[in-house]
Amino acid sequence: MTMTGARAPLPAMLRGGALVTAIVGVLVAAGVGIAWGSVAALNALGASLVVLATFAGGVWALSAVLGSGDPRATSSVAMVGAFVVYGGQLLALTALALALHAQPWIDRPAIAIGGLVAVVAWQVGHIAGFARSRTLIFSPQVGR
Repeated sequence: MTMTGARAPLPAMLRGGALVTAIVGVLVAAGVGIAWGSVAALNALGASLVVLATFAGGVWALSAVLGSGDPRATSSVAMVGAFVVYGGQLLALTALALALHAQPWIDRPAIAIGGLVAVVAWQVGHIAGFARSRTLIFSPQVGR
């Protein structure tokens, strides 16, 4: 593989994760709705949307931290930036959970199912997007 075929991975990772999560989120909400009713379906869909927004916001924030959107160009700050973004995501999700935990309309099993399935779907789409970006994870050897 040559460097001319490589693209910045973050936009592809964002598209892959968002698309798969949106599709799977709607399907899970439909399944939960059939099993437990419309309130449970809305809870599952809401959890999927929160996961999508959180992870998409994380990718956007990481691309802002990295500047070029390409971790290869700024590898010295990539891990620190990723840690800061991850910490922000945890704080935001914890605040949301604390704000909503006592609401009577919360269906905890539906939220758990919608959220967990959305997390796995995001990871699958995110990794597939990275693989399609053809990003080298090592430096090609010169002279071979």
